[in-house]
Amino acid sequence: PATENLRDFAAEKLNADVFSDEVGFNDIVDLTRDLPHYDIVILEDPVLSVAQLTTHRAALENFTSTGGKLIITGQLANSNGEALTGAEYYRKATQTSSDRNSTTFQQLPSLDFELQDDILFDSAQYVQNISGSLHFKTIQRFSDDNESAIATWDYGNGSVLFISDTAATH
Repeated sequence: PATENLRDFAAEKLNADVFSDEVGFNDIVDLTRDLPHYDIVILEDPVLSVAQLTTHRAALENFTSTGGKLIITGQLANSNGEALTGAEYYRKATQTSSDRNSTTFQQLPSLDFELQDDILFDSAQYVQNISGSLHFKTIQRFSDDNESAIATWDYGNGSVLFISDTAATH
């Protein structure tokens, strides 16, 4: 439901192009073909297959490294540990409330969170920096294991923002 609400809002209120595997929408193939036309791309809970991610990784990384802004929310792929833009993406094995609770560790001007604010995500995904980027910033950490629930980093001339889930209680 959160994904559909964001998708509908983007299409109806922002006049955004929407890509989805659902019937009636353009898909990931169309998105990667059209990347040169965009400055910002949001991958909202894409759950890409390993084959899809492997096929489109270079295009998504090129888009970001040449100045694009990539926002990823939710589960990137249907397999844990898949790499994209200098990070690996994971879904927590268990999804109890203690697994999904997080606390603001560092503020980011574009996100309205105060230090020590708690967020309980409906679903817990996290990201790990594998690029060694000095500009990798964890904004929100899961309380039980300190994994990055919200993070941002530079990738080439662009940047990435990862958010565990758009559905959450703040």
